[in-house]
Amino acid sequence: MKKSFLVCTSLAVLILGASYPRGDAAEDGPSTASAAQPPFRLAFLGDPDWSAGTVRHALQALGAVNGVALEVREIPAKGRPLEEILTGLVAPDEKGEQPGYQYEAVVVYDQAARLLVHRKPGVLADNLHILSGLAPQVLWVLSPMPRINAALEAERVEVLKRAGDFPTLRPLSGLAALDMLKKRGGSAPWMNDLTSDRATSLGDYVTAILIGASLWEIKQLPTEIRLGSGATLTIPQEALPVLTELAHAVHTGTVPLPEINWDYAPELAEPVQLRTEKDAVSYEGTGIVPGLFDWQGDGRPELVLSARGTGECQVWSLDGSKLGPSPLISWKMGAPNCPWNALSGNEVTVLQVLDFDQDRRPDFLVGTSTGELVLIRGRADGTFGRVEKLVNEKGEALRVPYLFSAQVGHLQKELAWTLVAGDQAGNVFLSFQQGSIEKPVWTVPTAVQIGRWELQLEGAAAPAFADWDRDGRMDLVIGSRSGSVVWVRNVGTEEKPAWDFPLTLVTAVAEESVLPIPHRNKGRRELWRPCPGWSPCPIAADINGDHLPDLILGDVNRRVVQFRDLTPEERAEVDGLVKRREELWQKLEHAGPGEESALRAALWEVTLALLEKSRDRRYERCGWVWYLERKALAAPRP
Repeated sequence: MKKSFLVCTSLAVLILGASYPRGDAAEDGPSTASAAQPPFRLAFLGDPDWSAGTVRHALQALGAVNGVALEVREIPAKGRPLEEILTGLVAPDEKGEQPGYQYEAVVVYDQAARLLVHRKPGVLADNLHILSGLAPQVLWVLSPMPRINAALEAERVEVLKRAGDFPTLRPLSGLAALDMLKKRGGSAPWMNDLTSDRATSLGDYVTAILIGASLWEIKQLPTEIRLGSGATLTIPQEALPVLTELAHAVHTGTVPLPEINWDYAPELAEPVQLRTEKDAVSYEGTGIVPGLFDWQGDGRPELVLSARGTGECQVWSLDGSKLGPSPLISWKMGAPNCPWNALSGNEVTVLQVLDFDQDRRPDFLVGTSTGELVLIRGRADGTFGRVEKLVNEKGEALRVPYLFSAQVGHLQKELAWTLVAGDQAGNVFLSFQQGSIEKPVWTVPTAVQIGRWELQLEGAAAPAFADWDRDGRMDLVIGSRSGSVVWVRNVGTEEKPAWDFPLTLVTAVAEESVLPIPHRNKGRRELWRPCPGWSPCPIAADINGDHLPDLILGDVNRRVVQFRDLTPEERAEVDGLVKRREELWQKLEHAGPGEESALRAALWEVTLALLEKSRDRRYERCGWVWYLERKALAAPRP
């Protein structure tokens, strides 16, 4: 029996050898609710991770007692990814046109952990586009599993939302249903079977209710279901009122889904833009890579800021969120004192300043547009040595194709370094130092893997080492092109790191191709007020001395410049949109169950219109730096 999200015990489910129960459904083909009624065509795609294999039987019985004749087609995954299952399901007809819907609804069983680890929205959006062509309703079953809690369920829901606007899509959260049943069922004996540890037929019955109640109104629940083996599943009478309440809540959309309803994790303060006394620090037309290094040797780190791709780098004094009046030292490509002039002809980014060889002198880790990484060591006289390419065991240059960011740190307790690198596609790699500090060699970069999946974020992966939970093990904090920053906890040992599912620290912003400025729709932020933007490069360190790691981000952003006055007609139109936007925010504050989604959609449309009509402004590409103070080691998650 496969694993499922509900345990089967004799208190909840009785398997009887030979009976023909009320509400029985045929094992194959349509149920026999009405011979004249056309069948409700339903497709099941993929293999449920947590199922006892009886969902179809329970769903057909549910349809039969409610007058719905179901015609179910099951398309198992057999180890294939979802995109392979979908190949060929929507084929053009002879005229090259797409046919009509093949089904009334499609139920997707994706692997429970995939959405948490594969977060790149492109493939998921392609899948949903094909699914939307198969049926007018797409039900995505989020199967519970032992490691999925409310915070991780919110992550899965958020990833689905980030894939795009698909009105046909409806996520079905088994965890949310389980929580509701626990609250309503209390300590009833049959509730002992509701767990995410292993499979039960009662769990499949609850899944059938989730699916059926999403498609039609359930007026009656079957109490006995004939299974494929000839046995019978019997539902305890005392469970029916609670299960009926669940069915009604699912049908009316009042089962609350766990969600990320903030822009920044609850343990983080609102971001503060790093500034001098006069202005925010900014690089024109490019992103910023931040770093920390005790440049003056006084025990207090300075802030190192590098412009992506230009070879420009500056060192600033740092006092909380305030910078000194001007850089302490700076380098530009081509200037006589620039240590990486030998790399001219490439796009060059200083990725990190560190003391690689433990001689209390600054060294540079530099990346190039060819994907190569080089080390430039500091000398005793304050100058810098030659460019040293990082090489593998064969003496070949270590290369990360489409390199975006990299950093070295001590992932393990021993003094050997570990390199973590991210590429433009959102992949994250680890490479371990071997050999001596004087002549290091590096292992072939291997992808960070979580369970059976390789971690992939939403492009432009910018990983950094940080002991975020203060447990003595180095974790990863990783930025991505979407503007999000996630924390990947190290749950392994000193000898062998292992990684938990990512948790969001900073949520994504609207796509750069959609809005001209970064915009976060979760918090009530002034539209024109700057906020952290795209492709953040994070570092984590205790900036304020409270022994908690804070977060510093360098981003890609756009500065808003007002260059003319609006005409009276334009001003009236803009003022009307501003008023409408404020009204929607006020309604959101008091939104009831099921109302928030429509209000946020309306708010989005008004925001788009407001940006379009504000023709007195232009947008200049730049990079900014942000400080997010850590308020607590951890904050409760929903």
